[in-house]
Amino acid sequence: MGLFQKSKSAGNSNHELDDYVDTLLQDSKEISNEEIDEKFSVDAMALNAKYGIDHVVALMRDLPADASDIVVATVTKTLESAGINVLKIVEDAGNKETALTAQINDLNSEIDELKKQIADKKEQISVSSAVLEETKRVRELLENSKTGKKSEKENKAETKDIPSNVSSITEAEAVNMALKAQ
Repeated sequence: MGLFQKSKSAGNSNHELDDYVDTLLQDSKEISNEEIDEKFSVDAMALNAKYGIDHVVALMRDLPADASDIVVATVTKTLESAGINVLKIVEDAGNKETALTAQINDLNSEIDELKKQIADKKEQISVSSAVLEETKRVRELLENSKTGKKSEKENKAETKDIPSNVSSITEAEAVNMALKAQ
């Protein structure tokens, strides 16, 4: 059987094809050009909504690092021919840049606040360490005076920087004494 010869089954499928084409032609007569334009523009808008700067960045990553103006122009023309609005992508890029800049500024502000908190905590540690050292020395002096382990001369050598009225020492004085001792 030749390629262009008709068989009974082929005649049947040709008839079905003719009916299908007639139906499409009839449907196209019922749809106005405005409706067709609207359909395609809605599809184009959906494509534009889905295609943003992240897609273009991913596309550009696949290109050579030294992409020439010709390559960039080709990408731009290809996007436009696919119904993708390049100006919307540029706008999307601007919005993303603004959002990322704000995020970076927020993170830097958080870091600055954390640095201040760290400095405050270090100051608290310094004060507490000075008070702890002084408290240990005074406790040891009191323990030694009760048990008589050290002589008065040894105690005086250890306490030369401690004021005689130890009970009235303030944390600020302790810090100053600790700083002088360093």
